[in-house]
This record gives sequence, structure tokens and C-alpha cells, in this order.
Amino acid sequence: MPTRSPDVQILRLRQENRSVEDYVSEFIELAHFASMSTECLMIFFRGGLSEPLSSLMPLHNRHGTLEDYINQALLLSGSLFTVGVVEKELHEPVVSTQPELHVMPELHAEPALTCLFLSRCLVLRDEPDLMDVSGEPDPSSQTFHDAQTQWSDPAMEDHTYSKGPTITCVMTTAPSSKSSLSVADVVLKDDADCLLYTGIPLLEFRTLVSCLQHFAPTSSSLSAEDQILLTLMKLRQNFVIADLARRFKMSPGQVSKTLKFWIDAIAEHTQDLIPWLPRETIKSTLPQVFMDNFPNTTCVIDCTESVLQKAKNLDSRTESYSHYNANNTVKYLVATAPSGIIMYISEAYGGKCSDRFITQNSGFLDHLRPGDEVIGDRGFTIRDLLEERKVRLITPAFTRKKCQLTNEQVTRTRRIANVRIHIERAIRRLKVYRILSQTVPIHFVPKIDKILRICAALVNLRGELISRT
Repeated sequence: MPTRSPDVQILRLRQENRSVEDYVSEFIELAHFASMSTECLMIFFRGGLSEPLSSLMPLHNRHGTLEDYINQALLLSGSLFTVGVVEKELHEPVVSTQPELHVMPELHAEPALTCLFLSRCLVLRDEPDLMDVSGEPDPSSQTFHDAQTQWSDPAMEDHTYSKGPTITCVMTTAPSSKSSLSVADVVLKDDADCLLYTGIPLLEFRTLVSCLQHFAPTSSSLSAEDQILLTLMKLRQNFVIADLARRFKMSPGQVSKTLKFWIDAIAEHTQDLIPWLPRETIKSTLPQVFMDNFPNTTCVIDCTESVLQKAKNLDSRTESYSHYNANNTVKYLVATAPSGIIMYISEAYGGKCSDRFITQNSGFLDHLRPGDEVIGDRGFTIRDLLEERKVRLITPAFTRKKCQLTNEQVTRTRRIANVRIHIERAIRRLKVYRILSQTVPIHFVPKIDKILRICAALVNLRGELISRT
């Protein structure tokens, strides 16, 4: 049976259940004979990685080398190895005369970039036994590799008449963590990366870190920036604890302690980011869509729900069961200014509670003043509660057992829907944080009120929701 070409083998190569190091070793062996360009090799290397590492890697690096691209994958996976390039003579052992072997000599590649892999290997970073202090090799020492350091696939040794020089692989530990980059430096390159992992732009994240880093515990091995990033990544992407432990090189217990501490700290120090705006500020920032039809609007309100993991206690299940969603949920009230700023978010209630009950008991009514106008949907049967405070409620019209609405009622309902859509957009930004859009773990229920406030504060750090024009 004819042997498949290296290009076809690279195309079908997958990491599957193997370690990243084994996958990198086989990829390097095949890339030695491939005729692809560097960008194609990067794309196929990423495609063969298993999740979640594959999704963390960029598609390719136009301005970097393949060594840098593979090293980035090794770093993100928590590997202790690194890829480098050395120049060596055929059939000679790889022995460096420099104290640090991670410095890669420059290769003179061909224009077609097909000779880039002629002397590729995993380079030993700290190996004092391979050299003398003076830089001369020790005559009494021998360089040898046991079976565990021979990464070449025996199946690749067939038909040696068609192969080039054999690549020797040498592996050791990477340098100490003190000289390595933090996770935030590696992961957050631009606004797109920061929005993906934290939900806010990079500048806002740096500002948040600078304000909170003074409260970081000194006992943690992580920097304050990485601790805050870990917490926001949990809220934004809802990664499991074991995944975060691998990304940040911590034990699952340390990750849980970090999350508990920073959820409390961030909620306490970001509460000013959810302000109830003065009436004058609301008037001065009123968008045109409100100014045309509802110029006296103070806020727009709505209730939303997040699915909750089922509790073992049957009474708890009953209190959290929502007939609207046919699931166990937590329910909370959100109020936004006409400009789109979240001005109020209530505590979490069981999904069984009605909109009226939450509005009456959450403390929302205490923020209203006589003369205010509140826009809500048909589910808010709170007109009597607002009239006591001389506040006007604007809701879509009901048919009230009539055949249809009048033309005036239809027009008014459309205008209300035209402005109410913006609170749906604000809630959509809130649900970008997957801790709220996915199933909330039962062990996060004691922290759910603080998580709601943190997510609302982070939403307010983003750009404008509604254009003023």
C-alpha cells in the first residue's frame, strides 16, 4: 500500500486524547517533509488541537514564525516544554555551548519556506549537565536519550531512503514562572480578546484592575490582574473550575477561593457603577426616540429569568419553578434609563414570584419621585402602587375582551414597543455573561445577588446602547 504524503497526513492529524507534547512532536516530524506554506501549517496545526485549546488559538500569525505559534499553544496548555530551532550537522549530537539553550540561532530559509523545518527540535532550556561552566563539553559526560525522550514515531522510520536527516528531540522543564508572562498578557491582546473573556474593552479592564488591585490578597501566587481576569472569565464564559485551574496553573480549591473572594470584592467596589440618575441627567441624555413620544420617561422596567440548577430539596424546587419557562429559575427586575444605562437591578427571587411581587418588595419603588413616568409591559399590574406615589405607568393597551384595539391604541402600542425594545437590548448585554444565560450552578446561589450587580456594572462600562440622534 503506498504511503500517504506528509501533506495529507498533516491534514488528518488530530490530537484527540494525547498530550499536547505528543501532538506537537508528530506534527514537527510531518512538517519536516511538507510542502505547505507557513500560514497553512499554522491553520492545520490549530485544526488538529483538541478543545478548548483550539478555540483559544488565533487562526494564524502573519507576522510570526511557526515556532512562536506552536510555543503559544504549549504555553496556553500549561506545558513545560517549548519549541526552538538549532543548527546542527547530520548525525551529530545536539550539544550547546551556551548557558541557556532557549536562544534560537537564525536559520537561512529558502524563499518557498519549505526548508524551515530542516533542523527543528524541542530545545532544552535548563540543562547544566550538557556543558561545562567554561562552555567546553565535558569529555567524561555522554549525551544520551532514554525511551521516554524519543518522540519520533517508529512508523515514520519506514522507507528511510526517502527521508531527510533525523530530528533529535530533547525535553526539559521550562524556566521559572517568575520570568514567564502572566495569563492576562498572553490572552488579552486587543479589545476583541478582552470582550470575549471579560465582556468589557481592554482599556476598561485595565482601569478596573488598577482600581481593585490594592484589595488583592497577598497569599495568592497569582497577580491581582490574573485573579480579576479569572473571576471575569468565569462570569463571561462560565468555564468549569477544572478548566480555570488548568489555564491559571492552580488547584481547583484555589480557584474556588479566588472566585469567592473577588466576587465579594468586585461587587462591593463597583456598586457606584449602577447609579440612579438624577432627573436632570436623564432629561439631558434623552435619546431622540424617547424625546419624540415619551419625553417625561424616567426608566423602562422589565423582569427576566436565568435557569437554575435543580435543588435536591423539593420545597426549594417549588419556590423556584417558573411556569412561564417550565423550568427552575431565578427572577430579577431590571430598570434602565432612556439612554440605556442600567440604573437598578434587584435581588434574585424564585421563578414562582410575579412581576408585581418583585416590584413591590425589591425596593425599586423607593427610587421613584412624584411626576416620574415608568414604561413596562402588560405583566406589570402595578398601576395602583405607582399612583400612590403619583407616578405614571405606561404600558401597551389591552383588548379587555374586545374584538380588537382601536387605531389610536394600535399606534400607541407600536410607539411603546419601539422604545421598550431597548431594555431588551440591555438585558441581552446582561445575558452575554454566560453565568446568567446558562444554567446557574446551585453552589452559586448564595452569590447570585452579587453576581447580578457585577454583571450590571460591567454592562455599564461598555459603549452607548442607544444613539442620541
